[in-house]
Amino acid sequence: MSAVSRELLESHRISYEISLNEEGMNTEETIIAGLKAGLKYATGLWIAHHCIESEWLLTQLATIGRRVHGPDQKIQ
Repeated sequence: MSAVSRELLESHRISYEISLNEEGMNTEETIIAGLKAGLKYATGLWIAHHCIESEWLLTQLATIGRRVHGPDQKIQ
């Protein structure tokens, strides 16, 4: 993985963790910001061949999304 890729991945991780730590994952604003940052981070992990970690994060994000939007919410 190139240095640029590592830096970008680290940037996504930090952004995601900041969104989690500011108010927790249970406020609407943080949920939306956290999901967006989390998706970027999960995508970066996948591209960097950290597939298991990416899938784990996406599973967490889907669980949060269903809790917020209801169990019938389609996750795409």
